[in-house]
Formats: sequence, C-alpha cells, structure tokens
Amino acid sequence: MHLLGTRGRVTASSRDGMPKPVSNATMEKREKRLFAALNELQRMGCKFKSLDSLQRRHIKALGTKWAKDGHSPSTIQNDLSMLRLLFQWIDKPE
Repeated sequence: MHLLGTRGRVTASSRDGMPKPVSNATMEKREKRLFAALNELQRMGCKFKSLDSLQRRHIKALGTKWAKDGHSPSTIQNDLSMLRLLFQWIDKPE
C-alpha cells in the first residue's frame, strides 16, 4: 500500500520533463490488479516474505497460468505491465 501511495501516484514524465500525476481511477485499478496478482501467486504456492523476494520465475509462472486460464493476451499484457511497474518501484528493473 505504501508503494502505491507514494511511487504509484506518478507516471512517466510529461513533455516538459515533469512527472505526471495519475488519476484516482488508475490508482484503484493498479491496486486491484496488483493485489489480485500477488494473491494469485500465493494461491499457486509461491512463497515470498516480501516484495523484494519476488523473482522473474514467479511472474513467468503467473503469466503461464493466466494464459492457461484463458485470459486474453491484452489482459495478460496489461497485468504484466503493472507488475513490471511494481518491480521498477522496488528497484528490480530486470
């Protein structure tokens, strides 16, 4: 929640180089999808003590499960984008 409230409030820089704030709707969507993804990982049996423990293999397993579950490619791409953003917030750009 802390990350969403701080780093999640801004997005890429605007044309003038200043960070742009995101809307409340975007914040709510990010919160909903990120927590759903983390809960899904736990239901899959992935154990992580903190966000720093998340690894590429966790996200790969999640994407594979979503594909098997019949999620549309665009939904998977959007959710993976949000997870990529989360990884940037915790300084794990890989």
